[in-house]
Amino acid sequence: MKLRFFFEPGSGICLWSADAEANAKFDYPVDLEALPISDATKDHGNRLSELFDTSIDSENPGAPSPWSAIQWAKFKIQADDLFANLRIQLGPDFALQNDDCSEALLPAGTSPNPVHH
Repeated sequence: MKLRFFFEPGSGICLWSADAEANAKFDYPVDLEALPISDATKDHGNRLSELFDTSIDSENPGAPSPWSAIQWAKFKIQADDLFANLRIQLGPDFALQNDDCSEALLPAGTSPNPVHH
C-alpha cells in the first residue's frame, strides 16, 4: 500500500493515498487515526498539520509566508522526524513517499538547514 507524505494548508492531513489499494481503504486523504501507529505519532502529525496552517497568511494566501527561515528549519526537522516514525511504525506493508515540499515556501535566499561553522 502506497502513501504520500506532504502538508497541505487547511487540510489537517499529512498523508495521502498513492495507489488504488490505499485509496479504497482510506480515501485520498488518510486520517492518522485510521492507521496502526502510536497515539504519540498521531498527535505529532496532527500538531504539525495545525502548525503548518500558520505558515500561510490566511488573509492573503498568495503572500510570502509569515514564517522566518528558523521557523521553517524547525518545522522541517519535526516533519522529517514524523516521516521517520511513520515509516518505522507502519512497517513493510506500507510504502511511504516523502513529497514534503514545504521548503519551496521559504523566503528567497534562505535554507531550511542552515550550516553552522
